[in-house]
Amino acid sequence: MSPHIPASKNWKEFNQQIATHLQKGRDAQALTCAEEMVTALPEEPRGYLLLARVHLTLSDPVAAGGAVEQARENGADNNGLARTEAKIAFALDDIKATCDHLQTLAENGDLPLPRWTFAVANRLLGLGDGEGAAAIRANLPETDADKDNLAMLDIRISALTGSFDTALGAMKSLLSTKLKTAQSGNDPDLQAAIKLAGQLMKFARQDAELLGLILQTIKRWPDFKLPQHVAILLDPADNEGGVISPKTALEQVEKFNKILWIAAEGDFNHALESIDNGEYEGACESVALSFATAIRNGRFQRQPPREILADDSRKDVLISAKSQGNVAVLVFCNLTHKPPMPISLLDRVFAANGLTSIFLRDEHKILFGRGVASLGDDLDSSLAALREILIGQGIRETICLGSSGGGFPAIQYGLRLGSTRILNLAGPTNVTPEFIHRIDDRRARILQNRLVSELPRDYLNTRPLLKKAGSKTVLHQFFGDCDSLRIDREYCLYLGGLPNVRNHMLPDHTDHRTIYRLLENEAFESVLTGGED
Repeated sequence: MSPHIPASKNWKEFNQQIATHLQKGRDAQALTCAEEMVTALPEEPRGYLLLARVHLTLSDPVAAGGAVEQARENGADNNGLARTEAKIAFALDDIKATCDHLQTLAENGDLPLPRWTFAVANRLLGLGDGEGAAAIRANLPETDADKDNLAMLDIRISALTGSFDTALGAMKSLLSTKLKTAQSGNDPDLQAAIKLAGQLMKFARQDAELLGLILQTIKRWPDFKLPQHVAILLDPADNEGGVISPKTALEQVEKFNKILWIAAEGDFNHALESIDNGEYEGACESVALSFATAIRNGRFQRQPPREILADDSRKDVLISAKSQGNVAVLVFCNLTHKPPMPISLLDRVFAANGLTSIFLRDEHKILFGRGVASLGDDLDSSLAALREILIGQGIRETICLGSSGGGFPAIQYGLRLGSTRILNLAGPTNVTPEFIHRIDDRRARILQNRLVSELPRDYLNTRPLLKKAGSKTVLHQFFGDCDSLRIDREYCLYLGGLPNVRNHMLPDHTDHRTIYRLLENEAFESVLTGGED
């Protein structure tokens, strides 16, 4: 016990109480207990470090930083400070500072828990920094408990740094081993391996051996919950080599893909009956019902009018085959590089409406404010490169679309490109610190420091630029009206009153992902093609 702790107050007791609160999800009680602890033990540096960790649990890295400073003033251990500062930097999305702190800890032989360090390495991979992830991986201890996690991390690093054949071979070896050792289809290690296999299949879709291993999993455990992106890759229409037949897909592929194929083959009553019986839940139900209804109404052809775009997560620009018309839709992915729904499905919608599609990802993860990495070093050069692409494709008219974090750049780029229509699906419209604080958007707070320090002030608010556009560009915004979607509503209504803004509130809609609701009727295509301007 520290000599600063009075005999009547025990550090260990406080620590255990706070840990119990956090384990049981009582975050508010944990914070109250931590505040009582630093009041009772004002000179104990560990107390302030623990308070900082509680603030991080409550997604308040700024308050956590203040607690760390108090711990430093009270003489906290340097490694303890570095561990907590690494987690604060990670919460603020400052990956460079996170890695600097981890390097200090590695040199002192005192890395944080491997699971958290894995998260940092995976974040670096998400940012395209394979070298940084490899540097962290080199410092991780080789333990049996983390063997599978290390193997999957090695596979992802190999795939990103150009050793894709190595990654594919290691993936097949790992998945084969997991199939032999897994006791059930609920084995989390097996599920994680299948998910990673699906990500690799985005790059090697014709690898029959890897597809066969996944099918073995489904055959062994018929109720195995296959990740949606894997199910879509198993769609027989997307496998030119004929590895999987439609019959196999109907019987063995994940629930969403099953119902889509049933609907596509024309047995709509069977498809809708399955939904009514509760066989399909959550997002799978939404997608399946939307597409079953859409195909039934004849809005999507069984054979699309052009080749459908396949995803490749290594690329930040994906361009579909040219449609007959001269209109392109630019889709801005969200902060996790995801479009509103899987690319191969969303592109079916665009193809059916005669649109060429361009999907964009922001490797910087800062609302595209620094441009698209492969197109230029900044916003202006990326816009210039986009214009060249559009001219080269013979595109005369553009539409910009984004959902969630992709909605903001859809507005910014759409206005700068002179798009005729912009579709914002429940995305932010003003990310200035003042507005974020006013509507209490805790998600945006994590990115706030980077937005202010790395982007010009006039990029943070779409209203002034939208106002200048006049009637040249029409912005359509879609959002739910329930209390749980208050933040979405606040962002969209902020632009209310402008003559070129059309707000579409979706009654009784409770999902942040509005695309699925829109696909249930023809409203989406009507807006997409300019029918409701």
